[in-house]
Amino acid sequence: MTIPKRISGSLEKLKLNLRLKHLYLLPFAFYLLLFLSACSPRPNIQGKGEAFMQGIWNQDSVAFSDKLSNYTQHHFKITCDSIYIDLVTYSKLNLYEDSCYNNGIWKEFAKGVYAVKGDTLFVGATFTHANYKQKISGCYRIGRYDKNFLIKKKSSDTLVLESLSDRREITLSLKEKVTCVQKEL
Repeated sequence: MTIPKRISGSLEKLKLNLRLKHLYLLPFAFYLLLFLSACSPRPNIQGKGEAFMQGIWNQDSVAFSDKLSNYTQHHFKITCDSIYIDLVTYSKLNLYEDSCYNNGIWKEFAKGVYAVKGDTLFVGATFTHANYKQKISGCYRIGRYDKNFLIKKKSSDTLVLESLSDRREITLSLKEKVTCVQKEL
């Protein structure tokens, strides 16, 4: 049986169109393969953090503390990309209920991670109890401790930060160097 030329020509055009349609899929398939090969799962391990930040840092004094109605001294322990923060607040004003005021001196704790981008330190942490377990109720602050600091000076034993929220300067002294030993998450 012979196929009429008109139908035969249409079949040839259809075959050609199908081949061309597959050619349009080639760039898409190439970009898809490129994307999939570029992605790889992150290792389930703690980040290294910044070498100059590793250690235990104390704020030994606060400038003009005798003239301030309240101020906070900072203690940072930084290991790898983790940060443990102890905050000691001194207040002449009672901002909390009497059972929490504690004669104007109280401690708060936070645990989280940090990152340094250019001249800025970003801290993302959660308020905790003294054992660094999450705090969901009680005196003082609960929830997130998210702070950004301008790194004004860094040396082997001094770190000067300026809070970008209240512009207060924090001068930290290195008390102990810590070596980063990455842990599994």
